[in-house]
Amino acid sequence: MVPEGTGENAGSSASKERGKRGGGRRWLVGLFATVTGLVVLAALVPLAITQWESIGRERARRERAREHAEAGERALEAGDVERAVVAFGQAQALDPDDRTLAARLVRAQARALIEGRLAIDRQGALALVHRVELEIERGGGDEALLDTARGVLARLLDDRAAAQAWLRRALEADAEFAPAYTQLGRLALEEGKFEDAVGQLRKAIGLDASAWDARQALGIALHRLGRDDEAVEQLRQAMDNDTRIARDPETLLALGEALLANERYEQAIEPLTRALQRNPDLVAAHRGLGMATFRLGRYREAIGHLTEAFRRTRDISSYFDLGVLYQTVGDYRRAAQIFNEVIANAPRFAQAYFRLATVLVLGGQPEAGRQVADRYFQLVGDAPAEHERVQQLRELLERAAAGAPTATAQPAPVAQEGGDAPQGGK
Repeated sequence: MVPEGTGENAGSSASKERGKRGGGRRWLVGLFATVTGLVVLAALVPLAITQWESIGRERARRERAREHAEAGERALEAGDVERAVVAFGQAQALDPDDRTLAARLVRAQARALIEGRLAIDRQGALALVHRVELEIERGGGDEALLDTARGVLARLLDDRAAAQAWLRRALEADAEFAPAYTQLGRLALEEGKFEDAVGQLRKAIGLDASAWDARQALGIALHRLGRDDEAVEQLRQAMDNDTRIARDPETLLALGEALLANERYEQAIEPLTRALQRNPDLVAAHRGLGMATFRLGRYREAIGHLTEAFRRTRDISSYFDLGVLYQTVGDYRRAAQIFNEVIANAPRFAQAYFRLATVLVLGGQPEAGRQVADRYFQLVGDAPAEHERVQQLRELLERAAAGAPTATAQPAPVAQEGGDAPQGGK
């Protein structure tokens, strides 16, 4: 019998001991690995959740961008270009890296700009120039649209030569692109080339009968040419079919002035009043209302409007007309004061001398009136346009010299005088 702890028994015991220690280490290593795995898993789970949530948010963001883009397309189909610009802008804000969305936004902005439906300041115009030019360089269609928009931007930035060049280029891309003709017409209108404007605008309407902005500009050009019956027709068509144009103060003013020129005084009051409601600083509307109410015998209203026109601008023409109204209502002292001030500011304005001489005689100062009349006769000489007034004033002076009543010897109303006072501050 081998004693315990020696020989084979000793080796077996040692081996068992080592096995126990090795098993314990493996268990500890396994436990450590398990714990480490759990710790790592605990750290990774939130990251995975965060990543998953991020993917979900990205998908939702792109889905919202797609929905806004679809809304923009529907708005364009419905002709609501302003809503389209808003929708495409929202889409691009959600997905700024999408080039297709950027292109759609620029094209919608171009349309809105061309149609006068994009409110934009100089800084905004410069920024849009850059975006439009990028789209032109990239190509992809709509050359006439983008070139026309670039022309409009050049006009807004007071570069008329560049505006002309871009608009001509648009017509090279598409000879039947009506908005380019409309913009050429507007450019001519702003430059005072009214016949040229009429020609370009008629081309636009010939290509697109529903080009209401072209009809609006055409009506204004015709009014500037004195073709007021045609002007009224074009302006009313534009206003009846486009609510934006119907609210535009300059369009309302042009319609009111055209009606006034056609002696449709009662009808002129409504658009002129609406023009002032839209823009209280529109002095020409005050003046137009002054003339309309004067012709209708509503003298106090007329005086109020012309006083307001003069107060806002210190415009000699409005002031002269105000003097005529005071003369009409028999306030010769106030009328004489106004005509004297007009002469001080416009010393060669013959009609002011004619009016001043008249009110001095009517107001009981025939000698002072004769002195002013002599200056008037010197200024006008034998001018045919002044012949009737010369005769009228001579007869008035003769009646005064003979001691005959002069109160009934009133001169012609202001609108028959063949011209306004020169423009200028008082």
